[in-house]
Amino acid sequence: MTDGQTIPTNFLFEGKAPGATSLELTANGEMQTLSVAEDGTWSIFAPTFAPDGGKLSLSLVAVNGETRSTAVNVEVTLENAPLPAPGIRTQGRVTEPLTVFTGTGVPEATVTLTIAGTEGEPMTGTATVDNFGVWKVTPTASLGYDTYRLTAVQMLNGKQSSPETTGSVEVIPPAPVVTSPADGAEMPVNKLPAAITGTSAPNADVELVVDYDFGRDYTENELQMMVRETFADAAGNWSIPLAALSEGTHNIVAIQGVGAHVSDYSETTFTVTAAVAEPPVTVNPVPVGDPGTGGTVEIGGTVGTGVTVGTGVTVGTVGTGGLPDTGAANLGLLAGGGAVLLAAGGAALLFNRRRSAVSGS
Repeated sequence: MTDGQTIPTNFLFEGKAPGATSLELTANGEMQTLSVAEDGTWSIFAPTFAPDGGKLSLSLVAVNGETRSTAVNVEVTLENAPLPAPGIRTQGRVTEPLTVFTGTGVPEATVTLTIAGTEGEPMTGTATVDNFGVWKVTPTASLGYDTYRLTAVQMLNGKQSSPETTGSVEVIPPAPVVTSPADGAEMPVNKLPAAITGTSAPNADVELVVDYDFGRDYTENELQMMVRETFADAAGNWSIPLAALSEGTHNIVAIQGVGAHVSDYSETTFTVTAAVAEPPVTVNPVPVGDPGTGGTVEIGGTVGTGVTVGTGVTVGTVGTGGLPDTGAANLGLLAGGGAVLLAAGGAALLFNRRRSAVSGS
């Protein structure tokens, strides 16, 4: 801003007052105090209507406690202009429920905001811009996971309406939470949990990688080999088997998707420590007779016919109750449980979509 400059009404004056905590601005004889930010910047809108004769005399004094600067005096010419387009502050990706949209505009103007999702009818709300140039509009219904197009316009009696301004906001699910292993946990290598468990949005698609390196640029094929995928149940709970891990620090990076909307990453870090000694397994002994003279050990099942172990020690004959020695272990219990897990190779869809979104932003 320079002396003699011609500016439009509602022009945003901006300046710096290093070291000042406030700024005294006198415009055509009317003084007001402006706040100065920590970096020394300040701003204020020019009047909405041009004064008679179009001249605006300004005097600025920087203040810090009892210290005052020399006044800076300028005179500018104001030209009536249409209202400028309002600003929309609420934009981008958000995880919290959106209960209010905010933006900037001309004090006392009325802002009309239209919120249009990919489904359903658009919502419209209005608000009056306050003396600080801020407006707030509360949506008439809750906003689910979706991308919403925002359109705002402001009006003021005696002024031409502003052009439209547009923006967008995407409501996304929060990052999934890994509950086990817990973040910061330390676990012996022989005491690791059988599965990674966590919570997410109900029925969400969950993907995770163990030992993910954020500093590395993985190829799609590499990610497909690393990613494990599952689906949360109706309560938002999910589980993925945990493979064996070496001693040291590890991380679990997880992401979830609901429809077309992908969350940000969550990272859980834990440490695998050295194995701990297992306590000896003690089996209660079964009392038997004296294996010397007259003692008899009876073993159910059949070993053979008339096998004699020692004097007076007789082992019964084999019957049909014995197990055939096939060399095979009984794995029925270990194989059961029906863990829901999509094998690597078809996964990594969410990871790749999120990486594309970040690189394109």
